[in-house]
Amino acid sequence: MKKIVALFMAVLLGVGTLAGCSQTATDPLDPVATAENWIETQVKENTLFSFDFDGVSYADHIKKWKKSVDKSEGEWIVTYKNGKVTARSEISLDKDTASVEWTNYFINDGDADSPIISNIQAIDSSVSVANPQFTTAEGSLPSIYDFQPIHVDLVKSAEYTMSTMGGRSSQGAFPYFEIYNGEYGVFGAIGWTGDWSAKFVNQDGVIRITAGMQKTNIALHAGEDMRTPMIMLQFYRGDQADGHNAFRQLMLKNYSPKDEEGKTFTSLPVFVSIDASRGEDYMIATLKNVLQKNRQFDGMWIDATWYGDIKAGSDLDSSGWADQVGNWYFIKDLYPNGNMLKTNDWLEENDKELLVWFEPERVMANTAVANEHPEWVLGDLNSKERLLFDFSKDDARDYMIDLIDGLIKKNKIDWYRQDFNMDPASKWKLGDEGKNRVGMTEIKYITNLYYFLDELVARNPGLMIDNCASGGKRLDLEMMSRSFPLWRTDISTSADKGGTPDSIRSISYNLSWWIPLHGGGYPNYLPNDTSTTYNMRCYFTGGSMRASYQEEGSINDIVDAYYKYRDLLSGEYYMLDYGMHEQIETKPSAYEYYRPEQGRGIIMAFCPAKGETCEVVFKLKGLDADATYRVEVQDSGDSMEFSGKELMENGLLCRFPDAGFSMLIYFNKI
Repeated sequence: MKKIVALFMAVLLGVGTLAGCSQTATDPLDPVATAENWIETQVKENTLFSFDFDGVSYADHIKKWKKSVDKSEGEWIVTYKNGKVTARSEISLDKDTASVEWTNYFINDGDADSPIISNIQAIDSSVSVANPQFTTAEGSLPSIYDFQPIHVDLVKSAEYTMSTMGGRSSQGAFPYFEIYNGEYGVFGAIGWTGDWSAKFVNQDGVIRITAGMQKTNIALHAGEDMRTPMIMLQFYRGDQADGHNAFRQLMLKNYSPKDEEGKTFTSLPVFVSIDASRGEDYMIATLKNVLQKNRQFDGMWIDATWYGDIKAGSDLDSSGWADQVGNWYFIKDLYPNGNMLKTNDWLEENDKELLVWFEPERVMANTAVANEHPEWVLGDLNSKERLLFDFSKDDARDYMIDLIDGLIKKNKIDWYRQDFNMDPASKWKLGDEGKNRVGMTEIKYITNLYYFLDELVARNPGLMIDNCASGGKRLDLEMMSRSFPLWRTDISTSADKGGTPDSIRSISYNLSWWIPLHGGGYPNYLPNDTSTTYNMRCYFTGGSMRASYQEEGSINDIVDAYYKYRDLLSGEYYMLDYGMHEQIETKPSAYEYYRPEQGRGIIMAFCPAKGETCEVVFKLKGLDADATYRVEVQDSGDSMEFSGKELMENGLLCRFPDAGFSMLIYFNKI
């Protein structure tokens, strides 16, 4: 490693803006009062959601319905009845986070099909933000631009629309957004693990928001019910960084899985990734070797290599592991007892966890599920296409619950990994019963998917769920409340799509702006430089990692550092500087994590190999201006002391010894 000379210093660059709430002549709105007043207004004026009924627009029919409001502390149940259908909104206000959440429901009260309910908008409301700016992010395709910010000036461009594609909730669009002006703003989130669309129209600082499923035209059968996507709005005061940090804490508090004691996770585990197709003796020997070398890890990650009609010693990539989906039993040659209890016993003895991959929603022809229950499969059973297990049917859902629950119990699985490698939208259409049932299969499917996941956890207390979906394609609010995305993008295995360490770093840090905890791993296509310090730091961001300890080099140091700082990743987060689009590979970048209640933080700084400069000033944010901080660079051992004001106003001058270099810079209040 090259010696770092004059690694950093405080420099005087003029007075900057301190982090925190912006001060203006008019004090911004109180977020809690704004949230409460907003929901009270929507309930009173019937402007929370909308739907057409029997061909009549919402505004023309809703006042004819009998309305009732049942209100308790922070909760509303608003009911509309017309004698044929009941429409209900269940609403909650969280004053701690100034957020409002609601879901709408419909039920046919009659003994025949209901009139057509169509154009259902889960939100059809307005928020007031003067001089509004709009931010969301790219969805996952995957591409090197996954989760990059999208900024729209709603003053100049008064309208913006976005929508998903294929049936996965963060594919092609991102189910989170922000409307702000630098003094206050509103965050929004869509909870729907299918297709959705949203539209934002600004008129003089009043922004109308409509969002819901892309197409609904449904006559409910007698006694039948359905729900809409969940919607959440959070009101905040301050600049954009304040807003994103408030949103990150909201995500941790209300929309993140908890442990058995109901505590919020502040970090995610590190897993050793081992190929299960090599058998249990190999897996145990590998784990023992890792442990003997004092390499830190939390558990073992078993991916898609353990099931189906595959012979021992075969190359799973060429033998078609993907074609075995639907054969949910262990490879007989490798696991004669039909389980991996031998491995799990070793893990339990050493206080390690087990993560196992599943994909119950996809089915291939001529597998056990397809052959035994063709009535539960959507698609052509005579083709080689990816077929969809029909979760819209309750009996199919219950069958899959029992099947997966049995495997979890039998193998003492701690982390249930649910992948989903297909677009379901076209298959959902096959399940709809004609033009007056458009969208109903998707609604039933998604509703039963939530039931399926919730029931697995209920039957296995402490079970954690990993949500993959081809890497980051199901990151909506409903899935985030049930799972962690431990594999945020498939770019990590997609060299043909431009995946590089810098693009993976960009994806990770852009996602962290919205979602505090997520994971990933190093790519499997770099020939010789996979475990360089720079590359490993690019991959080891935002949360956990799937690591291969067969790799040598710097992985030990990187993992050790992760254990030192990983609790900081759930704190405040600031993108101090970074490159977008073509600048990903060239522009120096720095990312700050800070726990103000502890006075601890870290800066991760990168100068890409193609970087044009190796000397950059980064201004820190969110510090106590009057406090003194000790700043230490892990890579050199250098340390200095600065005031919080100096670090925020003057910044740190980072002199990288060369391009393709990174730094971990710790700072602590003293």
